Amino acid sequence: MSTLKVDTITKADGTGSLSVPAESGTVVTTASPSLGRRNLIINGAMQVAQRGTSSTPSNNEFTADRFQINFAGNFDYEQNGGSVTPPTGFTNYLALTATGTNTPTGNTTYSVRHNIEGYNISHLGFGTSDAKTITLSFWVRSDVTGTYAVVFRNEGTARSYVTTYTISSADTWEQKTITITGDTSGTWNATNGNGLAVWFTFGGGNNYQGTTGSWVSADYRSVSGQANAVAASGNYFYLTGVQLEVGSVATPFEHRSYGEELALCQRYYEKSTEVVEQFPLYKAREADRIRLGTIQYKVTKRATPTIVLLGANGDGGTTPSATSIGVYACRITSSSNADSQAPYANGYTADAEL
Repeated sequence: MSTLKVDTITKADGTGSLSVPAESGTVVTTASPSLGRRNLIINGAMQVAQRGTSSTPSNNEFTADRFQINFAGNFDYEQNGGSVTPPTGFTNYLALTATGTNTPTGNTTYSVRHNIEGYNISHLGFGTSDAKTITLSFWVRSDVTGTYAVVFRNEGTARSYVTTYTISSADTWEQKTITITGDTSGTWNATNGNGLAVWFTFGGGNNYQGTTGSWVSADYRSVSGQANAVAASGNYFYLTGVQLEVGSVATPFEHRSYGEELALCQRYYEKSTEVVEQFPLYKAREADRIRLGTIQYKVTKRATPTIVLLGANGDGGTTPSATSIGVYACRITSSSNADSQAPYANGYTADAEL
């Protein structure tokens, strides 16, 4: 880091100067890495797991928040699976472990991906002559050494960039850094859709294999000679410390507080286990009592979400149902035939994922 030693600071009106204490006489110059928000990845330290800390996911399901599976095979997901010590500075990692034989052929791709909202990548200038260089850094661990692919892709899957890294030592955390030039072509979403997807591929069939090192008008997801980290039961692929930033230098991982990281995740998916009962609005309609209630989301959603009520119970009336009324709230409706009955739900999920 470039620094400048300052002993005195001249007053703005030129009438004198102020002394600077010896222990605080260093300021950061413009040559230093940029401060403030750098990481375009949400939950890169795998802290937040609203859907649970373990599962046997299906294709396109989410594991740790914002990280989505792309495969159909015999796998288990765990937060901190295998009970290994995370890299220094981290307490969590995403663990994918094979529970059977998984052989990629044809269109089959085994990967975990992170979709970045268009609003959050609009400043990259992709699709223009001002497209910025970006750098991806992450920690990875597997018991299978070899060549692995990372893929950058636009929403329409019409533009992709494939690059590789090598896991050199089995059962060892290794930090990887990848820098690529921005894409000056193609169409890149700059609103609330999928702006840029980052794929970590750990096994891929030959139909989606492409050449490395350049942007192409194709949907590539892996490379020839790609290692298969989950070829046999017990093989694994672990990931954490994922950071994507502007520039050609990988800066130290940007740690955000858990509360802030959770709120960023809740823009896309929110789970609440607070009991919702005795809906506040009430009116009679012939022999029925219509109960209405409104739930305000903890965080404004990216788009109108899909609502699922957890453990909904009519308590003598109809089972409550939920209808989203935009990106801020949803309405719950139920009916009963007695004033004392109180339909309820044991929470809800609101899904607005990319």
